[in-house]
Amino acid sequence: MVRPTPRWLAAGLLFTAAAHAADHIDAPFTDGTVAGGDAVDLVEKSYDIADVFAFPTNGGQTVALVMTVFPFADSTSRLNPEVLYQFKVDTDGDRIEDRVIQVTASGTGSAQTVATTGVTTPTVLGTEDNRLLPNLLEGVPFNGTAGVAGGTRLFVGLSDDPFYFDLAAFRNFVAEVKGEPGNDGDPDTIVGFAPAAQNDTLAGANIISIVVEVPQAELGTGTVGVWATTSLLDPQ
Repeated sequence: MVRPTPRWLAAGLLFTAAAHAADHIDAPFTDGTVAGGDAVDLVEKSYDIADVFAFPTNGGQTVALVMTVFPFADSTSRLNPEVLYQFKVDTDGDRIEDRVIQVTASGTGSAQTVATTGVTTPTVLGTEDNRLLPNLLEGVPFNGTAGVAGGTRLFVGLSDDPFYFDLAAFRNFVAEVKGEPGNDGDPDTIVGFAPAAQNDTLAGANIISIVVEVPQAELGTGTVGVWATTSLLDPQ
């Protein structure tokens, strides 16, 4: 049961990238309601992907893969132990994953720890995900960092939301295009558009960042595609 599909596709080791819009609490089952208006537990925000980033680090010797989840997180927010968080990497341009990095959580609250497989080869492709073991790193405290000397490093914790979005300006633009009262339908004459008074609606908002830094050599030498998925783990 996969939640958000790829949010950002990067050409990996050359990093000629195309960025797509971020999403916050607009994936299915993350807005507090389901079809018919029934309420759902907002813990499901824990597998709502907002952004995915990939960029070189350490002079190109390593690559950082970042997935942000749980928009508007607070100090009590954590990953969902029932969810499999994955980075998928296409190394040959066929848009099918050739490498995968899995991240999972154990426990809840202040006792939560996280683990990662590091870069590995998937045994099942697409949405029929399966858990890969053993973990390369495990028992890493939430908000903590751990790594293997010269190899993979992992951080999962709260961070400032990196996405910039001016909600008021966006609403003014929509109203103008739709020709709502007080607007003439011309995007060049947006009512209330004030570039000098832009405002980051997400300023000060927290999010959970899942960051895995891996040796560049483990991802190959050419251009790669990177995306992320979240899916419910099959009960054992």
